[in-house]
Amino acid sequence: MSIDSLVQIESKNKESSDYFRISDSFVVWLYRKNRLEKSLSTLLKLIENTPPSDKRVLEQRRFQSSTIYRRSGNYNASILTLKSIIKEKNYDGYYLKALYRIADDYNEIGDYQTSMIYYNLSEIELHNICDYDKLIKNTIYSTYTYNKISGETARSEIERKLLIADSLSIHYTPSTRNLYRLNLVLGNFYTAYENRNIQKGEPYLLKAIDLAKKIKDSSFIAQAYMSYGTILDIESPEKSIHNLEEALKYVDQNDYNQRSVIYANLGLNQARLGNYDQSIKSQVKAIELALNESLQYLDNKEIYNLLSIEKSTFNLKTTLSNLAETYYLRYLKSKNKIDLNTSIQFFKYSDRIIDNYFNSDVSIQSKLLWREQAALIYSRAIRSCFTANDLESAFLFMEKSKALLLYEERANLKELQSSNIPDFILKKRRLWKSQINRLERSTAIQIDSLKKTIVLQDSLDWIHKEIIKSNLYPKDSLTTNFSFYTIAGTQKSLNKDEAILTYHISADNGFGLAPNTETGYGILIMSKEKLIFEINDLSILKDLSNSFLKKLRVKQQTTIDFKEFQNVSISLYDKIIPEQIRTHLKDKHLTIIPDRYLNTLPFEALVTSPVEQPVQYLIEDNEIHYLFSVAFNKLNREKAHTPTTTDNLNAFAPVRFQNMPSLENSEREIEMIDNHINSTLFSGTNASTTNFINTVDKSKILHLATHASSDNDDPWIQFSDDKIYLDQLSALPNNASLVVLSACETTTGEIAAGEGILSLARGFFHGGTQGTLSSLWKVDDKATYQLMDAFYEHLSKGKTKSSALREAKLTYLATHSGSELSPYYWSSFILTGAIDPVPLSNNNWRYYVLCSIIITVVISVMLSRKRNKN
Repeated sequence: MSIDSLVQIESKNKESSDYFRISDSFVVWLYRKNRLEKSLSTLLKLIENTPPSDKRVLEQRRFQSSTIYRRSGNYNASILTLKSIIKEKNYDGYYLKALYRIADDYNEIGDYQTSMIYYNLSEIELHNICDYDKLIKNTIYSTYTYNKISGETARSEIERKLLIADSLSIHYTPSTRNLYRLNLVLGNFYTAYENRNIQKGEPYLLKAIDLAKKIKDSSFIAQAYMSYGTILDIESPEKSIHNLEEALKYVDQNDYNQRSVIYANLGLNQARLGNYDQSIKSQVKAIELALNESLQYLDNKEIYNLLSIEKSTFNLKTTLSNLAETYYLRYLKSKNKIDLNTSIQFFKYSDRIIDNYFNSDVSIQSKLLWREQAALIYSRAIRSCFTANDLESAFLFMEKSKALLLYEERANLKELQSSNIPDFILKKRRLWKSQINRLERSTAIQIDSLKKTIVLQDSLDWIHKEIIKSNLYPKDSLTTNFSFYTIAGTQKSLNKDEAILTYHISADNGFGLAPNTETGYGILIMSKEKLIFEINDLSILKDLSNSFLKKLRVKQQTTIDFKEFQNVSISLYDKIIPEQIRTHLKDKHLTIIPDRYLNTLPFEALVTSPVEQPVQYLIEDNEIHYLFSVAFNKLNREKAHTPTTTDNLNAFAPVRFQNMPSLENSEREIEMIDNHINSTLFSGTNASTTNFINTVDKSKILHLATHASSDNDDPWIQFSDDKIYLDQLSALPNNASLVVLSACETTTGEIAAGEGILSLARGFFHGGTQGTLSSLWKVDDKATYQLMDAFYEHLSKGKTKSSALREAKLTYLATHSGSELSPYYWSSFILTGAIDPVPLSNNNWRYYVLCSIIITVVISVMLSRKRNKN
């Protein structure tokens, strides 16, 4: 009689101890035979029939089901199961195991930020109960997540964790397996390119090999040899290959993932030795092992379909991009165009994996980390596109390297607003998302904030699932359709007097096969023409940009000061607007899509005339405005929902503040605006956060004349009673045609690789604004007043936003002299987003009232004369 038959017989008596005993054994037997689906279905029936009072057994079986889910690749189901265990918080049961297993699950789905939260919570809990062996194990596993995150903060956190583990291993002897893991992870820390130190890492890895052999675990031996081979890959590729081949001798032939990583590293070393043909074979084998599929007879579409979220891994993304670089290097040797086109295609495959993770349900901070990973690929991909003169693919990568997270958030918001979801649910969702983002940005590791983050995430997950279950909101991802990222489509939207200039500034870390740290690119798009150009010596460009900005932020008081500024500005102009594109730009309405540190520069202030001639600025030749990307602008304009704006303009000026200087001219500034546009003014104590929140979604124009700061990781705007922070601002819906931030440095902030500046101005776009007018440095009160006066005068007459701003700046240049002509005074404010006129209503009410009075007086006089004549 089969075990299956015994289970069916005993299942008729659900309370029989034999039923549970046989079923548990059957589950384990099926699991070992790799019959996962049957094993899981049997276990789930077993859980269903387990009495709720038998909490320990129920918890054990749930934990067991998470193991099967994990092995099946269903990490999300594993996470849900583990969360049910964590809620019970049974320290004698599976609570602590569930904490670091759920952290590993989040790591597997690419949600590194949430993974770190659970690892840190587990670390605190284990430390509190003095379970040092498990604490060492938890510390070791957590470094696998941190190793996938670039940056100094991650490296510091890895170092902190490793010092804890190393210290504990001296005072509390860990198990041999944990001692092996500790030596391996210490060696891997010095294997990472950013920390590469063979002298420090080699002893740990040799010790790990020795311990693995003592344990007699072939997978441990293979892993140790692989890590040892990796640390040698730059200094000694031949020795690296020898150790990787040793790893292949020990690895389980059914362990496709580990074999894939070994072959990928073999290919990397073969490429370093110039053996590109063999390198390509090894890397293709690595990809086929990861996908469990041969690529030989698959077309591009079939490969794209294979690169699903279930098969996507961090290592596969890296292997695909390394293979793309190998094809590029082989092209440089062979000059075979097929190699170049294949390089571009494999960069696109690698990017597909990033899309998969980015589009999955992970935290905002984790998505920012994935944008960093994308940024490392794009500069090398665009180089291949430039070499092949493939402008469409180059434009695709350029567009995807800018503000994709903003695009996704805005797309989600618009879809939600057009659904039937009640408004109070949307408000809760926005609030919780902003609170989670704020907590995740905090560097402090405190148990209360970690637990609060987890509770908020669970609440957000619940809302998301309920929305999908109710069919009020489509489950499909909103960011996978990139069909509009084309130059041809963009050209159709341009008039003959318009041009778009988009940039890519490399965020390459300088590691890998073929780094591209010193070359950037630009694409000029016009209605009938397009061209791509290189920007060489990026380190010089960065120095010029910093020097230009530094000189803009101060007043040029003397002729020498101005000449120094002029020389820097001309050099920068030559770099970013080279001779080959200048003739195309004359008298064009110019849209700038900057990248990285170029986001901090006002192109209007670039000096276009030679040193010996009178100064001419770019603003004098071109009307200029800025975009995050073509795609975001298209989305923001096309998907706008029915506006609820009823007020022409709401202006806020707190004037006086605690612990900050007063802005005495700000009240006069908003009163001046009221002379041009019928406005509602909130000054003094009325300029409160409450009044702002109550009016933000009713305003066609929002004008904020107050203090603001972007100097730290948490940008804010000051009102009379409190600050509003960037994350809170992003959660506030608005329908404004224009937001004017007449405050200091409202366009600056943290530059996130692949996303741009996380500025206060950007926060308003999250909520739905069509355009912002914001500042790049601390502005002069008097000059700001004059610029705003002229800007609103032109805006009230129906001019476009960009035309009104240009006229205001040109008026300032025409009416000032001497040191007051310094760009410090007039070039700080830049316009981002849609440029069309603001649809003001009844703006000429004063004119109509005056006309009515005059007409009434004239009629009265005429009637009076008529009566007198009679």
